[in-house]
Amino acid sequence: MLLLGVAQFHFIRRGLNPPWAPFVWVVGDVAVLTIIFIAPNPFEPEGFTPAVVLRGSAFVWYFILLMQATFSFRPALVLWCGFCIVLARLGSLIWVLSLSGIYSGFESGGTTMEELQAIYFDPNFVFLGDRINEILAIILTAIGLAVIVIRTRRFVESRSQAERARSKLARYFSPNVVDEITSAGGIGTAAHDQDVAVLFADIVGFTSLCETEPAPKVVALLRDYHSLLADVVFRHGGTLDKYIGDGLMATFGTPRTGPHDATNALACALDMVEALADWKRQRIAAGESSVSVGVGVHYGVTVVGDIGDERRLEFAVIGDTVNVASRVEHLTRSLGTPLTVSEDLIQAVRREDADSTALLEKLSDAGPQEVRGRRGKIGVWTLAETPAP
Repeated sequence: MLLLGVAQFHFIRRGLNPPWAPFVWVVGDVAVLTIIFIAPNPFEPEGFTPAVVLRGSAFVWYFILLMQATFSFRPALVLWCGFCIVLARLGSLIWVLSLSGIYSGFESGGTTMEELQAIYFDPNFVFLGDRINEILAIILTAIGLAVIVIRTRRFVESRSQAERARSKLARYFSPNVVDEITSAGGIGTAAHDQDVAVLFADIVGFTSLCETEPAPKVVALLRDYHSLLADVVFRHGGTLDKYIGDGLMATFGTPRTGPHDATNALACALDMVEALADWKRQRIAAGESSVSVGVGVHYGVTVVGDIGDERRLEFAVIGDTVNVASRVEHLTRSLGTPLTVSEDLIQAVRREDADSTALLEKLSDAGPQEVRGRRGKIGVWTLAETPAP
């Protein structure tokens, strides 16, 4: 047994361990253990008869081999180990019964209990009922362990899939939303109307930046930019809807509405402007190109739900509110401010939180503004003090 273990370790260490190798090692382990159990001990000339050895308690050591096979988490190997043990046990039984003087039935005589006991404890008697019970115990144990291994593998696989799905969700949703989705088994909702705060952020002059900067620097800039904004969105309980080139769309109130969606969106936008200003100063200090970002937020009714076909479904937020939010963000250029907020969002913030003065004091009313592609004007607010570029 020790030599087999050393040989197996040697082959594995050298990388010589094909998928079928463990099945060969199991055959070797079972064969060696069987020989040790049933072969005469040369150091005991007057040892037990083969029939007595066969009925001995050494049989329980076979279960150690089953346990070892179970540790591989391969149900086929567990069943193969059980099969090899059954064959070994049957082979041992057939060999013992073939020896001279060994018998297995009570037909040799005995009608009283004392006579039957005398036969049972005869050193040359083999009781087939006990051997059958041993074989059945091995078969049932091997099947049971194989079932446990299968169920364990399925459980581990399902948990791994759940963790992978959770990791993917965490790239788009805030942690509290991820917890809600995973605990509920997914969003899986039909399209419906829902009040949502929509935030857009976009790099000003990105096309010109791409013309002057090498591609690796542009990619590095976008990674830092997206990572920075995503952290701020998640910190305020928002959902990262999508990256649009140099832009970002985030929503507040998806997939489930909350009591402070508009307030969270406004707080996120203000923190986002501050974080972007710090990032801009860091880039300038490091000798990198200056980057300006516009942020716009709007609040209103959107269409929320799964869109697509049976090949691909996507949870989406669409509608006029989304379009207006994008247009509001574009007003940052003409108004010369990093942040524009619609009057609708301001009114929603006031309805949600009577004590929203601290947030609203950071804004000033810019009056009605025209937005491209929309009739009439909408009320717009900007930062009360625009940071110097």
